[in-house]
Amino acid sequence: MVDPILSLAVAIAEGRKTYAVFLGSGVSKAAGILTGTDILWDTIKKIYKLEKDKDKDPNDNEVKDWFEKSEFKDFTYSKILETICPSQEERRQFLEKYFVGKNPTDTHRCIADMVRNGLLKVIITTNFDRLMEKALDAIEVKYDVVSSPAELKVLKAREHSPCRVLKLHGDYQSGEIKNTEKELVRLEPKIEKEFKEILNRYGIVVIGYSGQDEGVMRCLEKRNSKYTLYWLKKENICERVDRLLKQQDGKVIERENSDAFVKELVRKIEIFSLYEAGDTPEYLMHLTKQFIKENDEVGFWEEVKKQLKEVSKSWQEIYKKIQNERMDKKIKDDLKRAQDGVKELEIHTDKILGIGLVLVEYEKKENFKNFLRVFQELYEMYNNMSVNWQDCFTDILFAIIHNVFYTLGALALRDERFEIIKELLSYRIRDRKIGKYESILVQPWMFYPISFGEKTDKAFEYLINMFNNKEFLKEYFRSKDKFSCALCEFNCLLNIYERVKNLKSSGRYCIYPMFIGVFPYVGKVFEDRLKDNEFLRNIAEEICGVKIETFKKNWPLICTDIIKQYGGIYRNTGLGPDLFTESSDTGVVGLK
Repeated sequence: MVDPILSLAVAIAEGRKTYAVFLGSGVSKAAGILTGTDILWDTIKKIYKLEKDKDKDPNDNEVKDWFEKSEFKDFTYSKILETICPSQEERRQFLEKYFVGKNPTDTHRCIADMVRNGLLKVIITTNFDRLMEKALDAIEVKYDVVSSPAELKVLKAREHSPCRVLKLHGDYQSGEIKNTEKELVRLEPKIEKEFKEILNRYGIVVIGYSGQDEGVMRCLEKRNSKYTLYWLKKENICERVDRLLKQQDGKVIERENSDAFVKELVRKIEIFSLYEAGDTPEYLMHLTKQFIKENDEVGFWEEVKKQLKEVSKSWQEIYKKIQNERMDKKIKDDLKRAQDGVKELEIHTDKILGIGLVLVEYEKKENFKNFLRVFQELYEMYNNMSVNWQDCFTDILFAIIHNVFYTLGALALRDERFEIIKELLSYRIRDRKIGKYESILVQPWMFYPISFGEKTDKAFEYLINMFNNKEFLKEYFRSKDKFSCALCEFNCLLNIYERVKNLKSSGRYCIYPMFIGVFPYVGKVFEDRLKDNEFLRNIAEEICGVKIETFKKNWPLICTDIIKQYGGIYRNTGLGPDLFTESSDTGVVGLK
């Protein structure tokens, strides 16, 4: 099932100011503010202590028994406040202690940023604190607040407001707050009218609200809007909310807390905004899953071709822009600009990478085999430019191939998709200059795209760090460390495969060193996997094409050969626990 946060991000990005957020007490509770019920109960305790002339905090049951028999039992919360604090200023001072010193949460700040960026203009809340206002003030966003019918009279129409904050249950500074069950049965008529108009006109995103207020829920249940109702939940929602969502075809988004949800939503909106056609990597991943489900190979390949055309067009524009800037001497650092060019082109090629990741995940060997033609297509884009091979700007395309190749391989090895790995490693590219097909693994540009500079580890470093900027990768690798580990393991496999197959290019090995020094645990992890006899058999027979006995026999020679290339010491321990070590004389970490 596709996460509804994707459709919400698209809806907000595409239809600016067509969605409103609804904040419940759960958002303010995260800032350390008591819920309305907690404040009411604390107030009753204070009255009890005054009545009984007690210094110590009373027992809850004792207070409850007293309250149900007292003259206050039928008072509304506002009436109780009026009784102990006759003036509005006294009520404000009484309530202030519950809110003073409390600061907006990430949820409040992200929503304020969305208002500033023109994505939202209406905020509804049942909270009577001022955290949302503080977040808006902090970034100097103009807004107006409606917390009482009187304010509706003097304020300009919502359509002309830069931002409208509607406080359904009042504001603590005015002392006009609603808190008791009796008070919450129905909203103030004019506030209710404003609320209903918003519900009907906007899409609604409910955050931190449980759906327990009769007056609010009654309005939500009568909502009639062309936009979707989204509801954030951490735990189970109540039966009434469940009915409401089914009735209105609403969407439930599950997250641990509101801060994580809103920050993720903002990131996804930013990502979506990068894609003019609206098809993000996440969308292409979803579309690929649909093609797989419907066994639509024609539709699948047509979509891949469509994305390749977009890459080709974008590549020509990016390269032309780079060359113009270079001629105008606007670029002082060619390598930095080349790397920026990689990032620009990846806005388009990430969608192709997303398609490939889904094929690896579902182990669709035949689709994946066809998909690998993208490498040839990208290579042809380079050939068609008629440019100098040593130009770090044209090498951008090779950097893209490098990054896609490594990311697909890392996922395939982690999930033990051996047939997919075999297809990836045996893929052959047609070199137009020599007129024949050669393994992608013997292409010197494949593992040394000069867009990243003279040191080969720079490309690998870029590859690892790109995890921070590609939200869709988190669906597969979860954390940067897991992504790094998977990449390094795949690189270990490439070094082994290269030597078993005796693949050489231009008289030198072209696959990167393993960089175990960057992530010391990788060697041990990969070694432990090789101790799994079934895993080892698949690496030897399925991937490398040799019998497992032959593989084990040649293992010391494979290790020694790698060490000759990268430095280190080898001791004949077979597949023992000290397969990877740090050389005492070179300081290089590698295979023993």
